[in-house]
Amino acid sequence: MTSNGSNRNDLGLGERASDFLAKQIGGWRFILIQSGILLLWIVLNVILYDPYDPYPFILLNLALSFQAAFAGPIIMMAHNRQAVKDRRMARKDLELSVEAKEDLSAIARGLKDAGENFTRMQEQQMEFQRQQHEDNMRAMDQLSRISGSLSQRCDDILRDPSEDDYDEFVG
Repeated sequence: MTSNGSNRNDLGLGERASDFLAKQIGGWRFILIQSGILLLWIVLNVILYDPYDPYPFILLNLALSFQAAFAGPIIMMAHNRQAVKDRRMARKDLELSVEAKEDLSAIARGLKDAGENFTRMQEQQMEFQRQQHEDNMRAMDQLSRISGSLSQRCDDILRDPSEDDYDEFVG
């Protein structure tokens, strides 16, 4: 893999060279080495008795112009490939984001449906419990009436016991 994310085998010689040069030119190491060479060039041409590039250093200017003329396009080629890679990555990120949004929407719909089902089940359970409560109240009311009539009947039998009543009560 190269620094711009493409496979090294997919790149031509020129592309690999531009990536290498852009990487080298774009760092502090290059700046420090170039600054040292320029300083040495100027010092040697100032202190030498017969300088090979006297002040105003026309040969040095020519060399720097030559370097800039080639470095700019080489760096731009590397940056253009990086921009293509960034667009591809942005497209993939967008696709992932859309998929994630669809997944989250599906989860939200599922949770909403589950909540509605839970609410419906609670309402059914409450209706069932209300119905049971009413049935229990009716049964208790019937038991209360039966108990009252049995109690009355027992009182009647105890007050005036006859053999027929005893047989009916026991029997």
